Amino acid sequence: MRVSAIFRQQWSLRHTLFIRQNCSLCTDAKEVMSKVWDRRPFEYTEIDVMAPGQTKWKNLYEFDTPVVSAHHGNNERWIERG
Repeated sequence: MRVSAIFRQQWSLRHTLFIRQNCSLCTDAKEVMSKVWDRRPFEYTEIDVMAPGQTKWKNLYEFDTPVVSAHHGNNERWIERG
């Protein structure tokens, strides 16, 4: 593995976008995330906080969506921005 590949792996970002249905701000956030991804690809996950089985996220973000959480490389710390 080349040094640049190791560097990208360590400094890559994984983004999770917490959304809910019929949320115009969530739609805007998805568009912005797409534009950023076009310039610099990243791992992306989308979670609907109102979906069945998402009670943990619903309790945390129900009234705050959209929320972007960024997980940096191999670091287990989350960076959250609402």
